[in-house]
Amino acid sequence: MSAQHPQQQPVEVDTNNNNNIAAVTCSLTSSFGLVPPEAIPAIVDCILTSSTSSISTLSLFNSLLNSFSLFTKGIAEKEEGVDSSQYSYIRSFVAALCHLVKKSGNANVLQTFIWRGFLPVLKILNENDHELLNSITELLCGVVIESNSWTVIEMTLVPSCFMSIRLSTTMLENDESVGNQRNSNSSFKESNGKFSQSDVPTEHMPALPVSLSNAIACHVLTSLLSASLRSDQPKMASIVEPMVENGFYAENFAIKLHSDLCDMTVQMLSQTPEQRSSAIRFLLPSIFMAFTCSVKISEHRQKPADSRVHFFAKIWKCCRKMFSLGPLGRKDAYNVLSLYLSHAKGFEIDVVVNGINEFDIRAEKEFWDEIKQGLVDKEGFVRKQSLHILKTAVQQSDGSQCCTIVSEATLNESSANATTRRGQWAEKEAKSLGVGQICKPDDTCLSGQQRWEAFILLYEMLEEYGTHLVEAAWNHQISLLLTFTSEIDSSTNPDNEVHQMQLKTVEGTFRWLTVLWERGLCHENPQ
Repeated sequence: MSAQHPQQQPVEVDTNNNNNIAAVTCSLTSSFGLVPPEAIPAIVDCILTSSTSSISTLSLFNSLLNSFSLFTKGIAEKEEGVDSSQYSYIRSFVAALCHLVKKSGNANVLQTFIWRGFLPVLKILNENDHELLNSITELLCGVVIESNSWTVIEMTLVPSCFMSIRLSTTMLENDESVGNQRNSNSSFKESNGKFSQSDVPTEHMPALPVSLSNAIACHVLTSLLSASLRSDQPKMASIVEPMVENGFYAENFAIKLHSDLCDMTVQMLSQTPEQRSSAIRFLLPSIFMAFTCSVKISEHRQKPADSRVHFFAKIWKCCRKMFSLGPLGRKDAYNVLSLYLSHAKGFEIDVVVNGINEFDIRAEKEFWDEIKQGLVDKEGFVRKQSLHILKTAVQQSDGSQCCTIVSEATLNESSANATTRRGQWAEKEAKSLGVGQICKPDDTCLSGQQRWEAFILLYEMLEEYGTHLVEAAWNHQISLLLTFTSEIDSSTNPDNEVHQMQLKTVEGTFRWLTVLWERGLCHENPQ
């Protein structure tokens, strides 16, 4: 690792104190892993204020960083990874370095720590070391939030993480211009003259980029996005002087990072299954959450192409492509749709953004067709995914429509032929599951939500319960579906949206009944 950095250090060390610094560093590092990481900053402060040590913040930082570099280099050369017994030691080491970075108030020190400390330790971590990864990432985010040093991060850590993701994909193989295009058009380059390259010197940048695993790079980027969103910037600006004057503050940083993450996600969803998995597991949840919680990100985009309307449309386009990629692609598409719908409650579907109607995936006919196909898939996991997506979608479509007076109809009235003991027991058990709740024939105000409940109840019985329960439930729920249809389908309203027509017309209802029939005919139980 040392070969990748210039010999010059960011801060000169007094040679007269070398022995003293070495002894203090050795004593301090020996305590790492023995005391809680939370106690490390207090220990460091005691060392710095001690009259016997006479060690400056910067000299102690340099000495500790050199030791940390040797430590991470040694682990990297062994190629054995980090042992769980070293977690506390690493966490304490990073806590000490981060505390010294904050005390220095120097952008060069933070940048040097990123190049020589933070990125190398990320390199040796296993992507499954979630606790350690979260801990050291939060320590760095704490430094950035307190010091308002977002400019340093956007010029060092963010590009390194994006480069690692690109190197692990086929983007550079298929189109070498992708990386160059982002370097030239990235929203992080739009400084509007507020800072120059000289604001953050680059003499300590590694000659070769540190390549991180896809999962770790995504985790760091989403952690930075979360930190910038939760940063109380006005309060921080009044208390702590920014390390780099005229630099990006948290709000601008969040908007620009979010924009680049959206672009990267769309690209990753068209890549290999591994890339799609990383985008779905790490990037999309944070992107959707940012759309939900941040007014600035949702409404104050710099370009129309950056709006969530366009992003959601692109995501749906990616899903349509994934549906054609076989079982793995279909699973990934369902995972994306599930994430979208789980966060869509906070998107206010009916609003208009900059004159553009909010994108509503439920208005896409192909969306409902894919759900139907998934409900009759041979693989149980796919059917469960489809059912979950259907439940979420119909709750958002018709959850507020409930104007029908529901009465409890006894099973004996609608199933007079159930005279056997088996039939009577089946109907009693079916009633306990909700079968038999139907609307009065003279009710004129009918709920689409109740029709969906009837369909879902039948489908779940086909999936989970025995034949006797399906028999007991079938007449009740089918009557419910067909009665509702006959009541409302005197004419078709051409103004109805696609999602509103699914169970409100004869044609739409029979298409969904076909799903039940096909599922029943293909059921594992031959009866």
